[in-house]
Amino acid sequence: TGVQTCALPISVPGMPLAALIVLLSAITAIGAPFGSARAAIYPQVLGESRYPLGMAVTMTGYQLALVAGFAVGGAVAGLAGPRVALLADAATFLASAILVRVRVGNRPAAVVRPEQTAQRDGLAAGIRLVFGCRSIRTPMLLGWVSAFYNVPEGLAAPLARSFGGGPVAVGLILA
Repeated sequence: TGVQTCALPISVPGMPLAALIVLLSAITAIGAPFGSARAAIYPQVLGESRYPLGMAVTMTGYQLALVAGFAVGGAVAGLAGPRVALLADAATFLASAILVRVRVGNRPAAVVRPEQTAQRDGLAAGIRLVFGCRSIRTPMLLGWVSAFYNVPEGLAAPLARSFGGGPVAVGLILA
């Protein structure tokens, strides 16, 4: 998939900083459509009543994986080197793509009724829709709050360095 295509070259020795930034930006951009597709399929798979619980379970699993990933990634980078950690990361993207391809079945596109289209026209109607539906409002507000917990991620490496730590310390701080 596109993510492995972007993640694998990051491990190439001597990759220019500008290329690294472009590749990391592409990885982030590729993640947005995947997240949108996942969010669109949840109501179909879970139904309206189980959708909030399904999103809660997904986000909890995501957060646990993120914490474990920071700790394991920092340990792998510290013990085996950053190239090995990046290659392992690319391998996890590949494994994820294979799992999605094998385990997620094709589904028809969501049916949009004319009244839904009319309701979603305009910013005011969109705001009323989002804030009027609890199963949409709660994850959205949590998503807004989550923007603030990204700040410490940018500070982990300098903090670890100030304590004389390396990649393992960064991973542990992030975890």
